[in-house]
Amino acid sequence: MIYDIVRNRLLARFGENIVAIIAYGSVTRPDDFAGNVSDVDIAVITKERVPARERLDLFSDLGFHVDAVFLTREQLIELSEEGYPLAYYIIEDGRVIYGNRSIIEELNFKVTEKTLDVLKKSSIAALGLGIESYLLGMYNDSVSHLYHAVRHAVRWRTAESKGRIPVSNVEVYNSIRELELGDKVGQTFAELVEARRSGLDSFKCRELIEKTVEALAAIHKFEETSPWARAERELVKLKSRASLVEVKPIIKERKLVWSIKVFDAVKDGLLELEV
Repeated sequence: MIYDIVRNRLLARFGENIVAIIAYGSVTRPDDFAGNVSDVDIAVITKERVPARERLDLFSDLGFHVDAVFLTREQLIELSEEGYPLAYYIIEDGRVIYGNRSIIEELNFKVTEKTLDVLKKSSIAALGLGIESYLLGMYNDSVSHLYHAVRHAVRWRTAESKGRIPVSNVEVYNSIRELELGDKVGQTFAELVEARRSGLDSFKCRELIEKTVEALAAIHKFEETSPWARAERELVKLKSRASLVEVKPIIKERKLVWSIKVFDAVKDGLLELEV
């Protein structure tokens, strides 16, 4: 049903310019798909580039979120050759819902430094998105980002050690055991998987943030991590005189700390600190 809607919408808009439509990600894996937070990931392979303005409102009226990436065949080949994880997901996890599967079967993906760099950075970026959603009271979105943070980190370590990327949740679990990342990492990932499906409140979300930070510390092998509770206490102290601009995790000298930026009403200026 979802595939039909997406395929028909794309073909009606772009017609003969489309070479293939490929679904990938958890939408192709029912056991991993969490309906309330999972996106429907779609790769649209075209003959000619499609300007962004022509696809802005394409899926805006649907009852689910479609994350569509538009690539020419040449761009897909380039992503694969350079080792971008997106190409791996399309190749290994893709289900062709329009066109010929040969378009991905002929691609040759190898793990490169680009693969490792993207996965490693994505892990920390996802933690930051989880914090942002938590502060906005969007706890389901927050835990989904935390899940991605741990998954990206495990994928990075696996790609680095084994030359492959675990895709499904089961493959991620297996990689955690194979790489001997520890029971706490496995337990945290299991909790995040379950919380994405069942929902949670602010207290559980805060608990999972701390567990995610600890899991990332184990995977990234940080020498020291600053707990989220420390940053949150600082935000509470600043609340009476400052407006939050940004808070995000940063890595400095193999340590994970929190960068906080607020607009200080008393000093009438931007205040930046690390905790």
